[in-house]
Amino acid sequence: MATSGAPLEGRHVRFIRYTRTRDGWTSETVHGRLEGHTPAIWQLRVVDELRELPRDEWALYRP
Repeated sequence: MATSGAPLEGRHVRFIRYTRTRDGWTSETVHGRLEGHTPAIWQLRVVDELRELPRDEWALYRP
């Protein structure tokens, strides 16, 4: 499924999300190979694990 601005499947990508803590905000990053995506999730292979990242929580990270 092609989405404007979305990376191509099979590419190595990074995602970031921010979560609120008692002390403010903290970030979490994850990187792996993009297996696919839907309007709701990113499917990312991290080592040998297939993870589904909700798109409303995770953003593509382009350093």
